Amino acid sequence: FFRVYCLVMASLTFTLTEIKDAIQQSNPNDIINAIAQAFVAYSKNHVHVAPVQHLQFKDGGGDFCVKSGFVKNGPVMVVKVAGGGFGTGTSTGTVTVFSQTTGQLECILIDEGWLTDVRTAAAGALCVCELAPRDVVGVGVLGTGVQARFQMEWVRYVTSCRKCVLYGRNAEARRKCAEDIGALGFEVVEASTVEDVTSACNVIITCTSSREPLIMKEHVRLPGTLIVAMGADGTGKQELHHSLLHEADGICVDSRTQCFAFGEAFHAMTECTDGAVRDALEAKTFELGELVMGSGGAGMHAAKQEGRSLVIADLTGVAVQDITIAQLALQALRTSS
Repeated sequence: FFRVYCLVMASLTFTLTEIKDAIQQSNPNDIINAIAQAFVAYSKNHVHVAPVQHLQFKDGGGDFCVKSGFVKNGPVMVVKVAGGGFGTGTSTGTVTVFSQTTGQLECILIDEGWLTDVRTAAAGALCVCELAPRDVVGVGVLGTGVQARFQMEWVRYVTSCRKCVLYGRNAEARRKCAEDIGALGFEVVEASTVEDVTSACNVIITCTSSREPLIMKEHVRLPGTLIVAMGADGTGKQELHHSLLHEADGICVDSRTQCFAFGEAFHAMTECTDGAVRDALEAKTFELGELVMGSGGAGMHAAKQEGRSLVIADLTGVAVQDITIAQLALQALRTSS
């Protein structure tokens, strides 16, 4: 019996190599479009998402995040566990997929956090596609980790701009990251300060683990700048000064619930005691899914195209992304096998 059990489990378990080989056969734009429709489903309340679990290990410096949920009347339920920051420079994680109909295990995707990186990058690319100004003069990146590389890999599918200005505190890490992004076809300028990035770019992506603001209101100088901030995905994390969000013409969030609980929007709301200002912040906030389906972010598309609005995208990562990328992976794996 045990031998049969092991054989069955082996048939349901897929390694990182198998997952990469299958997913990389897919058209990246199809993945971006699938993530866009996932956000639409979320904003329509067609998705049940459980509260996010954050597990921080103080001694080791690493953390785990558990996200789970299902699309109502869909085929599967997904539980994703992803971790990082343990000093190894690599991510870890597993995605477990169950049938909504039978409750039986469909598969275990031992992706080591790779699928999380892909769906995060696809969401960043979607924000750039929807909200970047017509003329992108430069794409700035704050952060030199794995996600910085993923962001630039996926951004190239939605903009023709091939200038990247890269900032990171560690010079050696910045140099290595610049080499990798350069290999994607970008002309990379290494920046020594945050201001070097914000003064040269009107699309800025922040993907750090910072717990204090990196970009201040006075740093943003180019009209029509889009900032895609994805580092504040857990309690205590912050990349943008709260005044930036109050200054912004629009705030695009992946989830109102999550962003006002622990994203950049949380800091903007808690740092303000003026009720009218808090109301104004909420009034100009819209979900990414609402933007895609045209029910939120009124005027943002036109304003961004004309390059006259400061817009901030606050991305905390939503379980519906994990559901979608898991389904795409499982479909690709079944097709390839």
